[in-house]
Amino acid sequence: MPDDWTPTRSFAGTSGYALTFMALATSTGESRYEAAMHAFIRTAARLEDRPHLGLFGGISGLRAVTALAARLEPRYAGLVAQCDRYIESNVPQPFVLPASFGEFDVIGGWAGIRLARCIDGPREADVSTHALAWILDDEWRWCCVHPVRGGAPENDLGLAHGAPGMLAAMALTLDDPARAHETLARAAREIASHAYERDGITWWPYGVGATDPPRAAWCYGIPGVASALYAAGRALRDDALAAFGVRALEGLERVADADSMIDEANICHGRIGNALTVASVACTAGSAALQRVVERYVVAGLDELEATGGRCMSRQDDGAKHDTYNELTGSAGIVLALLTLAGEFDGAWMRGHALNPIS
Repeated sequence: MPDDWTPTRSFAGTSGYALTFMALATSTGESRYEAAMHAFIRTAARLEDRPHLGLFGGISGLRAVTALAARLEPRYAGLVAQCDRYIESNVPQPFVLPASFGEFDVIGGWAGIRLARCIDGPREADVSTHALAWILDDEWRWCCVHPVRGGAPENDLGLAHGAPGMLAAMALTLDDPARAHETLARAAREIASHAYERDGITWWPYGVGATDPPRAAWCYGIPGVASALYAAGRALRDDALAAFGVRALEGLERVADADSMIDEANICHGRIGNALTVASVACTAGSAALQRVVERYVVAGLDELEATGGRCMSRQDDGAKHDTYNELTGSAGIVLALLTLAGEFDGAWMRGHALNPIS
């Protein structure tokens, strides 16, 4: 990573680096990687700023990683409890109309907060799930101006910022999904209804009514949306919905990277992220086609890394690609995902990406 990096608590920052070194320590047994994990956790825990609550932008990222690290060092349970107390004492009012996606999405909002709390498995409903259910129950409550694209308010259909992420956060974390059956079923039907067919392949636009060329990645498009529908189908015991998600993912076998705006290797909108997302469904769906899709994306991602000499290059605001190191869009995430796909690290961390963990 660069010498001038800025420490943060988030999943996409310092805590994410700790997670990658945790995976390396687990896989190799080398003490230097465990020492690096502890060093990054200490750095994140000692920051003196008033933290944001989000998963990829704040203290929920630290909460998620320390909960996983407690498996190696039980004393981290105290830090987990400290994070929980801070989050619980600073959560906003749950039933206030959101002003932006960041108030409810996986990246910075209620969905990410819930996923962090349940990084190690489903739990009882809480203020996060109540807020998510309230927002999902009325499409106007999740109609906001996109934080990057701007423009008119829209209903986002990406896993990172939109309804699929909220749906997955509830489906993957509720200990009894039956209690939210109506909300989950209605949201899943709404998301599924915006799919369209092109050359026999199921696609989703960026948002309701959008006509821009679709991306097919974790953050937007087929992989993330279909995996959320599959998770909801399993939680609802709706075989037809789960099968619809599987069929949509199987269509990726006939989608070239160039046609889905995939030209990087990272988790967020790259080939390794697609492999991880499809694998989250393939691990339980029993589809040979999905296994082939996973292998194709892994090979393509590794080929790209070989071509760049192992550097993870991601396109930045200036339109050019630069070396990127973090968990969401950089090399830390690629290492973490590859170790998990290879069976060298527990997939529990994948809940932080609104994905069903690979067991």
